[in-house]
Amino acid sequence: MTMSVDTTTAPSSSTMMDNTTTPFTNDAVPVTIITSPPSVLTTTTMNNNNNNNISSFPLFNNLLNETNAMSEYPNLSYDEQIDLCQQIKEIDDEGCEIIFALIKFYYIIIDHGFIENLPYKPKVNKSGYKYELNSLPIQLIHIIQRFVQLHRSKIEVDKYRQITH
Repeated sequence: MTMSVDTTTAPSSSTMMDNTTTPFTNDAVPVTIITSPPSVLTTTTMNNNNNNNISSFPLFNNLLNETNAMSEYPNLSYDEQIDLCQQIKEIDDEGCEIIFALIKFYYIIIDHGFIENLPYKPKVNKSGYKYELNSLPIQLIHIIQRFVQLHRSKIEVDKYRQITH
């Protein structure tokens, strides 16, 4: 997986935002993430859901509840954006597919988007879907950030198990 970061402009100052607005102004640094195209299983799971049912994706439900418990959604600093993109770049294909599924479910469940549409206007390339962080709702960015933390921990535990067995 690849990541593209344009550092030609400096980020604007951070402010608190609600979950319906993008976290950056027009002069913000475009930080992008690339997610893997969804597998057949992920696509089937998404197609079997309707706009009122998130029970078949418990991870999304748990992460959504966790972020709903936050009183505010602080913007990520430029360094946090770069760090998040770097962490996404380093996770496995399964993690990238799950990130895409999280984006898609958020789009369908929270923004009431149509399942047929690609959410938040990604650029499509041969490695996957390229999303700019400033095109994603701030709550979704926090969901992705938390998932990446959890997934990286799982990868470390799996590596440890392989070493000790």
